[in-house]
Amino acid sequence: MNAPDTLPVNRKRRALLVASLATGGGLLIGGLPATAATTTSGEAGGWQPNPYLRIDPDGRIVVFAPYCEMGQGSYTSQAMVVAEELDVPLARVAIEAAPADDATYASPLLGGQITGGSASLRAQWTTMRNAGAAARAMLVQAAASQWGVAPGDCATADGAVTHAASKRSLPAYQKDHIDLDVVENAVGHYDIPNVWIDFTRHEAPEGMNTGNWRGVGPTRNVFITESVMDELAFRARADPLAYRRALMTQAPARLRHVLDVAAEKSGWGSPLPPRSGRGIAVFEGFACFMAIVAQVHVDADGHIAVERMTCALDTGTVVAPDVVLAQAEGGIMFGVSAALHERITVANGRVQQANYDSYPILRMAEAPRIEVHVVQNAEPPGGIGEPGTSGAIAAVANAVFAATGVRAYSLPLDPALFKVTT
Repeated sequence: MNAPDTLPVNRKRRALLVASLATGGGLLIGGLPATAATTTSGEAGGWQPNPYLRIDPDGRIVVFAPYCEMGQGSYTSQAMVVAEELDVPLARVAIEAAPADDATYASPLLGGQITGGSASLRAQWTTMRNAGAAARAMLVQAAASQWGVAPGDCATADGAVTHAASKRSLPAYQKDHIDLDVVENAVGHYDIPNVWIDFTRHEAPEGMNTGNWRGVGPTRNVFITESVMDELAFRARADPLAYRRALMTQAPARLRHVLDVAAEKSGWGSPLPPRSGRGIAVFEGFACFMAIVAQVHVDADGHIAVERMTCALDTGTVVAPDVVLAQAEGGIMFGVSAALHERITVANGRVQQANYDSYPILRMAEAPRIEVHVVQNAEPPGGIGEPGTSGAIAAVANAVFAATGVRAYSLPLDPALFKVTT
């Protein structure tokens, strides 16, 4: 009798897949070699390494099932197979019906894309395992290449590739080594050559669940990008609006137009009282072009009053005008609240804020006057729920700098930074 094999079957198969891909081998996935299988951007920017699964930017794994679910549980079974091979929680896997395509999805047992013969899982068992395992191997290879380590030194767990020695981790929804959520809007539409974007991931403590804020990449990155542009204008001794205009000759005309509208409607350049200022932010995000001008006053104790927010936006064809206005106004309020107040802190493994007494938000008495100017055109509709938040934060921070001459590099804005000292 042979001694038992101490290496689990799935680990042996995955090790073989990694070696096969690393040397240009050809694992068959539904009739396609893994190295030649379709690696395309799917819906919403998802990564589709083969015809049987797609990884979306939010980390959801979509499995395309070729045969019908008729109560026999084949959808559940196929989702479980892929989840195991990809090392992701089953809750992250969704099933969609594959398109009608005999050439791609024909049953190897029945000869066509047919549901029957108690063959749904039997026919897909090997295909789904290979599809999931090959995708996992490709993700491991990509992460290893980015880190400059051997694929064999990497592991996967809970939908992420990890490298224990360096304590690094990349979620499975990264595509082409780029985390789309982290870097989106990390550079604006400015005429600046030779741009390089890099980032360092800081994970939450183990056991702490985190999720997206009101929006994704732009809600964080526009604050950074537009603060930098404001600082560059200051160092160039240029007006922030004029400085941006001069560097937007290659930007989309729609973006330049909303910048001009916001500047005009806000009264940009007109005199303001001492320790008052205007700040501007302009960006494209969620298929929406937006510019916001904030007007603030900062008292001697450093407390910030946001007096007025002027927004110009182009979100293409407006289907429901009241909805667009409400979403823009709500997003701006959310951004002002985040800029002035909202902070989460952790001590001894626990979040310190428990309710609104320790997590203040913007109150009605603090709410600024908001003007929203919608540019009308016949372009396809864009998004409107998240852009207002992205632009409001940056505009308020830049306005505070204009009022006080003090630049803030973190949020929320700390009144102690802006207090008048004698």
